[in-house]
Amino acid sequence: DSITKVYSTDNEIRQIVDNIEIYAFPVINVDGYVYDYPNQRSWRKNREPFGGAIGTDPNRNYGGCCGDIRGDWGAVDESQASHNPADLTFCGAYVNSGDETRALTMYVKSRVINAYMTYHSYGELFLWPWGWSGSGTPDSIVYARWGNRIAEMINRLGGGTYTPGQSYSNPYPTSGGSDDWFYSWCNWVGGVAGLAYCTEVGTAFYQNTSQLDLIFSENFKALKYLAQLCRDSIGPLIEPKVAPPQIYPIGNVGQSFTIKWHPVNPSENHPTQWELVELSNPNVKTDSLESGSGRWVLQGFTLSTAQHHSGSYSLFSGNTNDMNSAAQTLHPYIVQPGDSLTFWCYYNLENNYDVAVAEVSENTKDWFNVDTMRFTGTQTSWVRKAYSLANWVGKSVYFRFRCMTDGNTLNGGFYVDDIRPVCLFGNVNTVSNSITDTTYTFTNHPVGEFYYYVRGYNARGWGDYSCLAKASVGVGISEAEEQKISEEFALSVSSNPFKERLMIRYAGSIIHDTRCTVQDINLKIYDVAGRIVKQFNHLTNYQSSVIWFGDDDSGRKLPSGVYLIRLESDGFKKTEKVILLR
Repeated sequence: DSITKVYSTDNEIRQIVDNIEIYAFPVINVDGYVYDYPNQRSWRKNREPFGGAIGTDPNRNYGGCCGDIRGDWGAVDESQASHNPADLTFCGAYVNSGDETRALTMYVKSRVINAYMTYHSYGELFLWPWGWSGSGTPDSIVYARWGNRIAEMINRLGGGTYTPGQSYSNPYPTSGGSDDWFYSWCNWVGGVAGLAYCTEVGTAFYQNTSQLDLIFSENFKALKYLAQLCRDSIGPLIEPKVAPPQIYPIGNVGQSFTIKWHPVNPSENHPTQWELVELSNPNVKTDSLESGSGRWVLQGFTLSTAQHHSGSYSLFSGNTNDMNSAAQTLHPYIVQPGDSLTFWCYYNLENNYDVAVAEVSENTKDWFNVDTMRFTGTQTSWVRKAYSLANWVGKSVYFRFRCMTDGNTLNGGFYVDDIRPVCLFGNVNTVSNSITDTTYTFTNHPVGEFYYYVRGYNARGWGDYSCLAKASVGVGISEAEEQKISEEFALSVSSNPFKERLMIRYAGSIIHDTRCTVQDINLKIYDVAGRIVKQFNHLTNYQSSVIWFGDDDSGRKLPSGVYLIRLESDGFKKTEKVILLR
């Protein structure tokens, strides 16, 4: 209202509106808000039941994408959060288990957003990441410079100005917060120059309504200044990591062939060179750990003989207080139709306080639980677990086991054994790490099956690798056949029918000019009456996936029925029929 009223007369406001996009979410935790007001229950959680209690704290439910397990969802050291469903700071059954946190992360991932401001109450504080660590972010100097300046703009009700600071100590440590997630996802995964701030407004949870206009006007000044920074300064001063690029499908090729990839948000992360790696001789097996832990990257986990399902060894989480430990596969695995992640586990964890999870990621930064499960309590005989990987068919993924403990009662820990599928490539060779184009051509390449991934470099160092692309190199395959493969236009879904979420994978069309231009990609979902109920427009990646949670564009859950998913790109159209079951 303040913006629209003065747009025609205030040049500063007009410049902001004309040059940047502003997305406003008045309330994220709608169910919790409706439950709390007008009865003033001091309720901070949502209203989703789990474990005999009600609600997850949304601001403990987000992931972490900076590569440090201490900043991931579920870290409960230093009382940052809790795994007890009855606690006020319950972090949820799994990362993004809340409808509202999942919706917000999907919204952010579908756009290029450079600045993020959240509002909470209360304390008259102005905060920035990290919440999980007292160490500064790579952009701590910029955060403090602008954070101090903005805090000085906001007058307190009782005099003075808002108190600025890193949220870890101002007011207390937190894990799973949206500010930490936004900053880490933008700068490590999305390749977007992004900053996140948080304002703790007012002096009470239930502020005297006579004071609201003053609070609003003071905070509006800060929001206007942040919008101006977004327009003028964030891009030039913040350099994110180069996002994992989209490598084009290769398929069956002759001995002379070209690999192509598409940078993600290059105008934001400014890649200067690329590294292409060739992998071959994959060995996929059920890992009994009898040959050691060479297929794993261990962060706190160790090879143990104390417990084992087969042979003499298993992987052990450790069992210290305030612990965050993990075991991640060294090499990625390309998921095949019908695949499941299977393993045997044995654990003794303080029930509802210490927790272990199994996770999957395409890039080693953005992790998801393989299912809606967690391991807590006692399981003192070995039990087999199997979880479908249907949502990742055709993707190359890493697997990870992670264990988190708080600082109180300590039990025996988590053991895992006989894990499948675990892939180890016999040969891993860097083709080149000084490629300045987004293509690389092989001539007289040996015959066989080879795999490739690529990563980019900028002033922040090397980014993460793309997913794997497989090349079957043979004799007598023509250039025309190779061209046809790289122009593939594809749409697929899994699992169908679905109840809660549907994975939609797409590959758009390409114009094979000197820039190998990716065409605009639009994904629309129709009901049987032909009405558009959901849109994913202007998708920026040539080949990627989105998750549909059976909702419409306003976030409302749709009823059971038949829906049509249509992919459109450069005149091409493809449609899949899906069934939603409630």
